[in-house]
Amino acid sequence: MPDSAEVVALENEQLVHPMLDRASLYLQQNDYEVALSELLQAYELTREQETSPLFVEVLNALATAYFDAGQLDQAQRYYEQALLQEPDPGANRMLTLYNLAHVRASMGDYLLAHELLEESLAIAQDRQDIPGQAYALKALSANAMAMNRFNQARDYLGAALDQFATLDDSLQEAHVYRHLGDIAEAEGNASAAIQLYLSALPVYLDLSNDSGLMRLYRGLSAAYEKQGNLENAQITQKAYAILNEEILLNRQQESTQRMQVAFETRRYADENDDLQLENREQQQALDLQNTLLEKQRLVNILSAGVIALVILLFVRSHQFGRRMQALATTDELTGLFNRRAILEKGVYELMRARRFDRPFSCFMFDIDHFKSINDTYGHEVGDKVLKKVAGEILATLRQSDCLGRIGGKSFC
Repeated sequence: MPDSAEVVALENEQLVHPMLDRASLYLQQNDYEVALSELLQAYELTREQETSPLFVEVLNALATAYFDAGQLDQAQRYYEQALLQEPDPGANRMLTLYNLAHVRASMGDYLLAHELLEESLAIAQDRQDIPGQAYALKALSANAMAMNRFNQARDYLGAALDQFATLDDSLQEAHVYRHLGDIAEAEGNASAAIQLYLSALPVYLDLSNDSGLMRLYRGLSAAYEKQGNLENAQITQKAYAILNEEILLNRQQESTQRMQVAFETRRYADENDDLQLENREQQQALDLQNTLLEKQRLVNILSAGVIALVILLFVRSHQFGRRMQALATTDELTGLFNRRAILEKGVYELMRARRFDRPFSCFMFDIDHFKSINDTYGHEVGDKVLKKVAGEILATLRQSDCLGRIGGKSFC
């Protein structure tokens, strides 16, 4: 017969797993306050079982949630506590070291971040874990770039590229090419930089990776500007501005939620107060602005023949122009208005309704349990569901109605 402690542990485990699942769902929705509430309850239920894998899982989940919410001190605290509970060089310790390194790098401690990543890489190599090696090498390169160690960063990226090629991960390969382009640009090797940028471009366009695409447009815009091709520079700069506006809007929403988290979780933080959070966010905004300014350097065009170069730039300019028109108003997946377009349309219709004293209505909704569709059948099926929902709704609307997609599974 199990003793009372084992019974309590079993009961707590049955409670904690649903808490972790709910917290994961809330984090995907950027609802940090509710997610942390679930995780802190799970922490209280498992803290007496410090040697259990479940307690380590809760610690890592808490640390990740605090990191996503911008609470770096708290994230560091829980990752370090997790490391104490898993001294053996296994997959869990490898991942915890990797995550803690990101926290330390975000705090500006690049030397310690480098040591943590090297230890994570060593574990991955001993375990012959190719994905673990690839991501550790890529993180090491980013850390080296932050310290202006470009030769070291290039070596890490070359090794990471080989690993991602083995995994057939085209998106990560594109990220590596873009990082290599940033290094070449920083070193003044304009020809190499633009070749690397263009190598990454098709993947970003195919996969609709807005964050990577925005950084790539920024690099290309600077390159075209130095070349004197103002038309292409203007096209790529416009693409960058549109994507940047959408990303900044999302960050503003997340920043608001992070401020709520800082207030609600103050009693769990060791050195966490509202002023530190505000200063940290302002510093991050300043760092981002400085990075954007530093990256706006002029670069040279490809070292190809003049005729081939003119043809390439002509084709690219038309491709960019068509894509910019679509980016401005259309959601690529469903063909509906995108977030910016539907909101602008809504403002316009509201002003008309007020002017002519006519009724006006706005309906916003999302698809329930959509994550389970992606998890069970894959994102390709999830995309088909989004298209199907959009088509069914369009079929029921009047010609005067407007429909747009304002988020992953959300419509207006």
